[in-house]
Amino acid sequence: MTENPEKMFNETAADSPFTDQCKKTNNLYNAAVNNNYRKLKPDEIEILENQGNQSEDWNKILVCSDFSTENILGCRFNDRCILGKFSGEKIKITDITELKTGIYNSDLTDTFVDSEACVYKNGMISNTFIAKNSVIAFCKLIENSGSNTFGNGTDIKIGNEISLKSIPIFADMTCETAGLILADRSNNKLLSGLNNQAREYNEKIRLPFGVVSENSVVAYCKKISSSFIGPFARLYGADLTDNSSIISNKENPVVIGEGVIIKNCIIKNGACIDSHSIVKNSFIDKNVKLAQNAQITDSIIGQGSVIEKGEITSSFTGPLTSSHHQSMLISAIWPGGRGNIGYGANIGSNHTGKAPDQEIICGEGMFFGLGVNVKYPADFSGAPYTIIATGVTTLPQKLTFPFSLIDRPHKNMPVDFPSGLNELFPAWMLYNNVYGVFRNIYKYKDRLKSGIKKEDLRVFRPEIIKMMIKARDSLRSIPQKDICFESDIKGIGKNFIRQENIQTAIGSYSFFIKYYALKGVIENVVSLIEKGDNIAELFAEKTAIPEWDFQKKILETEEVPTDKLKSLAIMFMGMRGKILKKAVENKNRDNIRYMKIFPENFQDMESYNPEQDPVLLRIKYDTENYLKITEKITGKLNQ
Repeated sequence: MTENPEKMFNETAADSPFTDQCKKTNNLYNAAVNNNYRKLKPDEIEILENQGNQSEDWNKILVCSDFSTENILGCRFNDRCILGKFSGEKIKITDITELKTGIYNSDLTDTFVDSEACVYKNGMISNTFIAKNSVIAFCKLIENSGSNTFGNGTDIKIGNEISLKSIPIFADMTCETAGLILADRSNNKLLSGLNNQAREYNEKIRLPFGVVSENSVVAYCKKISSSFIGPFARLYGADLTDNSSIISNKENPVVIGEGVIIKNCIIKNGACIDSHSIVKNSFIDKNVKLAQNAQITDSIIGQGSVIEKGEITSSFTGPLTSSHHQSMLISAIWPGGRGNIGYGANIGSNHTGKAPDQEIICGEGMFFGLGVNVKYPADFSGAPYTIIATGVTTLPQKLTFPFSLIDRPHKNMPVDFPSGLNELFPAWMLYNNVYGVFRNIYKYKDRLKSGIKKEDLRVFRPEIIKMMIKARDSLRSIPQKDICFESDIKGIGKNFIRQENIQTAIGSYSFFIKYYALKGVIENVVSLIEKGDNIAELFAEKTAIPEWDFQKKILETEEVPTDKLKSLAIMFMGMRGKILKKAVENKNRDNIRYMKIFPENFQDMESYNPEQDPVLLRIKYDTENYLKITEKITGKLNQ
């Protein structure tokens, strides 16, 4: 991430399709008013009136030079309206339904309808620029103020709801920028600078009218107010779109569906908001899906996230966050995203009884199980890819053990055991659910969209590996006690660890730390071969690749001999084989449990092959590819 968010924001906003489009639209409008369009001729007025059209003052109506009275029927024009030419060609409003370009049975006030648009059977449309090849049909009210910034600059409070700090949202803001601001909310200079940028940005995009851009469709909507509807957007049956920017394009159109309410929002390319969802004071990033009465308030939702049914308030969720059931997330900062919220999870105890002054920081890839209750404050940022098991209630805490499981005690505890503590299984995902880890890896690849950096989606990358090393080394220092508490070791939160699970966790962390470093060996050898460089340069003291230098340091500290490259390749393939075997065991264990309960679903259990599972097939396929690569490497080493 950049160390200068102000610079990053300036660079983004300086070259913006949105600011450019606002400028072009304003110039087009002004050119039409000032010189490009003319007044109606007497015979044109007569024809228009004979076609059922009315105007308080026909002299206020401006038309293009080759204007034709055709395809303008049954309308009322109030104040100044500007009209293009309409051929009556058919234009699709859905995959099935078509309408003819023109203006039909609608009431227009101070509105510009550009050529080959379709305005069909609407109530009032006021102070709106309607671009070429766009459609407005069967809508009740479209109105706009005389000074519109379309939701840009809206201040939202993330996390602690009584915080005096707020973030202004922008059409060209990125989640990376928001994450940097939230990571340093005490930096008044930074916040002040970005608020100044918000004001400057608003002046760039401020327009005296609302916009329905080219090739967009707005149909069956109840009310649209002071909003910018971007190119190729589709709004079908939305209840309210107020003071918002719908940033859309041909490659990634935005779709807004039935009963949706949007107020003071930025909606980015590819977003889909449907099924009576309510979104207020929020930034919805690219390719987000909101459906089934999802309620989003004062929040930033990262790319590729899917939120259905649940409530998210005063939260920042990073990319690929999922919630498919009724749940609650309040005052959460989740910059890494990639997590999942189960049915009935209440991640929102942000109230001390005095004020909503609490918050949670979630670790990347966390999974909150069914009916989980999380008490605030809580900091799980150091525990990415951790699962909180079904029905668990967690106490306020800070946890720094990645890939763990938090569950209720698995064995009977002494009578005098502290109440409320859960059992922590460090590295549980690595030794008991490696299948789930690789399922996540493939899921992120499948949902990868433009704008999300591929390297940032890796589960095993430097920042995660560093957390694993810290957690592993902390476990090595735990005293020889049957049960260890937070007083014995920092970072285990309001939980306890059994001595019997410590060595398993240490071994699992160590395995994947070494695996990550050896994978770096293979990838860098391949890179050198492709470039035609000398493989002997691989273990040079310092390279131009910081991550490889980090991986080399791991090999050194883990005491992995690096004098024989062939041995490293063989070691790596041995680890890949163990990962595949463990993933098969994980899946097979679950399948056997299922078959015992539902034997009728498997007529021939013995013939059932877990290796046909899609995730296992991909692990096997990747392992075979690595085998080919290592054979190629070792073959060259034998030459």
